[in-house]
Amino acid sequence: MSEKISATTKALGVAEAAKYLGVSHYKITRFIKLGVLQAHKDLNDERQKLIKISDLDRLKKQLESPVGDTENEGADLSSAAA
Repeated sequence: MSEKISATTKALGVAEAAKYLGVSHYKITRFIKLGVLQAHKDLNDERQKLIKISDLDRLKKQLESPVGDTENEGADLSSAAA
């Protein structure tokens, strides 16, 4: 886990991030473990993991991009998304 972020930073908890991407919270946890997403500690509750919405938007684009899209070359998430 990296730096702590405040409530003013646009971020979601694991459950909210899962809903935002339309995946399970287990998948979000897996993305964090694989380094696909970076989790941050909440300044108000250090037990809470937060994921920046900008990171979720980036991942959403990668997940939605067609296979062979050169714009996201090297961003093979097929094994992480399985």
